[in-house]
Amino acid sequence: MEIAVHIPLSEAQKHRLSAGAPGTTFRYLARDEPSDAPVVFGNPTPAAIAANPRLRWLQLGSVGFGEYLPLDWRRPQG
Repeated sequence: MEIAVHIPLSEAQKHRLSAGAPGTTFRYLARDEPSDAPVVFGNPTPAAIAANPRLRWLQLGSVGFGEYLPLDWRRPQG
C-alpha cells in the first residue's frame, strides 16, 4: 500500500509510522505537492486532491473540510 503524508513529521514519528505499518510505502509531501497515492493523510490543498486520480481515502488532519467541498467527488472511479 502507498500512503501520501501531508503533515510535517519528525524522523522519530516517521519511524514509528513505518514500524506500525510494515510493507507500506509512505511519501512525505508538502501541502501543495500532488500525489497519486490512493490513501492521503494530512491537509493537502484542494488542487493537490483534485489532481489525484487514484484517491480512495482522505484522512484529514483537522476537522475543517470546507475548502474541499467544491471538488468533484463524483468523478468516475477507475
